[in-house]
Amino acid sequence: MFSNAKYYFNRELSWLKFNQRVLLESIDTNTPLLERLRFIAIASSNLDEFFMIRVAGLRHQVVNGIVKYDAAHMDAKAQLKAIDESVQRLVSMQSTYLKNVLCELESHGFYFTYPDQLDVKSKAWLRHYFEEHIYPVVTPLAVDSGHPFPFLTNHTINAIVRIFQVLPDGTKDYKIAILPIPSVLNRIIEIPSRSNKEHRFVYLEDVITYYAIQFFQGYGIEDFMVFRITRDADLEIDEEEATDLLSEVEASLRRRRRGDAVRLEVCGDVKDNLLDFVLTSVELEPKDVYRIDGHLDCRMYLISAIIQV
Repeated sequence: MFSNAKYYFNRELSWLKFNQRVLLESIDTNTPLLERLRFIAIASSNLDEFFMIRVAGLRHQVVNGIVKYDAAHMDAKAQLKAIDESVQRLVSMQSTYLKNVLCELESHGFYFTYPDQLDVKSKAWLRHYFEEHIYPVVTPLAVDSGHPFPFLTNHTINAIVRIFQVLPDGTKDYKIAILPIPSVLNRIIEIPSRSNKEHRFVYLEDVITYYAIQFFQGYGIEDFMVFRITRDADLEIDEEEATDLLSEVEASLRRRRRGDAVRLEVCGDVKDNLLDFVLTSVELEPKDVYRIDGHLDCRMYLISAIIQV
C-alpha cells in the first residue's frame, strides 16, 4: 500500500503549496496593510531561494542524465514541468495581490506612479535627483563583437537597451547596451510633497529608463526591456573525494557566485527581439521565462521607503 505513488505528494510541489499559503496571508484583511505587503515580499524571497537551490538541483539531474524517481514517481523532468506550471500560477497570483495592496495603500495616501505622470515641479526635482545620485553610479555596458554579453550577477536587475545612430546615408546603425540598475540605491524613491497626508513614490528602474537617453549622447533609443536573472546557487561538495573539506567549501562558494542562469524574469512591454537576445546570451530557453505583470523583485518592499514613512 505505502509503495503506491498515489499516496505521496512531490516535495518540491509541496513546498510551492507552502509558499502559496504565505502569499495568501497578503489577502487577509485582518492583517495590517503593510504586513500584507511584507508577506508578498517574503513569498518572493522564498521563491528566489527555491529556484537557486531546488530548481538548480533538478536541472543538474537532467543535464547529467540522472533518471531518479521520487516517492510520487516523478523524475527531474516531470518535476521541472510541474514546477513551471505551478510557479506561473503563483507569479500571476502575486502580481494580482500586490496590485490590490498597492491600490489599498492609495486610500491611505501612498501612491506609486511613473516619472512621466509627475507634474512639472516634481519632474524637475526628479531630474536633479537623477543627475546627482543616479547618473554617477550607473555604467552602461556595450554588447558587440568586441564586448561580449557581460556576466550579470545573481538577482541584479538590468535594462537591455537597443540604441541607434543615424548614418549620413539616412540608415540606422543599431547597437545593444546594458544599463545595470544599481543595488547601492533604494529601489523606491519618494517624491517630495508639501502635504504629510500624501506620499508619492517612483521605482528606480523607471527613473533610469525614463532618462536613459542621457547615457547615450548622440544616439536614439529604439527599445528597452527590464529583466532579472536568477542563478544556480546549489553547493556541490563531494565530501568523500575532497582532501581538504574547507578548501572544497570555499571553492564551491566561489562557483556559486557565478552559477548558471536558471530563471529569467521580465516585465513591462517585452520586446521579442531583446528577449531572444538575452535568452541566447545567458543560455536559457523560452520555458525559463517568467513574465511579471508589474515590477521585478518584490523583496524591495521589505526595506522600502514606504515602510519607513
